[in-house]
Amino acid sequence: MADKVRYSINAIPIEEVTKAVTYSSEEEGSVLIDTSDSAHEVIATEVGKSFGGSGEAPVNDYSSNAGDQGWKNRTVNYANAVDDSYTALGGHTSASFVFIKNTGYLFSSTTALGDAAPSTGDHVEVAVNNGAITIAFLGPGECIALKALQATKTLDATDIKIKSFEDDGTAAGGSDHIAVEFFIVD
Repeated sequence: MADKVRYSINAIPIEEVTKAVTYSSEEEGSVLIDTSDSAHEVIATEVGKSFGGSGEAPVNDYSSNAGDQGWKNRTVNYANAVDDSYTALGGHTSASFVFIKNTGYLFSSTTALGDAAPSTGDHVEVAVNNGAITIAFLGPGECIALKALQATKTLDATDIKIKSFEDDGTAAGGSDHIAVEFFIVD
């Protein structure tokens, strides 16, 4: 059995529908009208389905250092998404799997979360090409996973950078440094 990472992704397009509901009573011959609207979330009618997939990413091993891998010996190594510059994630130049998650908490240390991030700076941009190309904009608790082939088509994780922002894309406050959980393996 070879080392690998199993992953799955599920996406459900949702829309909210609102409809006034009318009730009738056959026994009494009267019609009762509920004047309040009833809002419900349903799978988007234009799409009509959810999306999902799963797979496996081959892994050489899990022996990289904590700063490159994000986890080592069952201990996390959070990255610090700062507000004024992009932070690189690890040093893998030939990764087969990359996982990045906005914890929703301020960075305290590589092994401990700080307080809950304020809404004025709780989002994390994930970018490549020194921040020129955004590949994800993650709110608290949101994550992204990228998979490549182990030997022939790999990801240069040194080009993946993170930075903290407000939810509208404007610069985060000077103290809004977000703890980012990541897992990168060759």
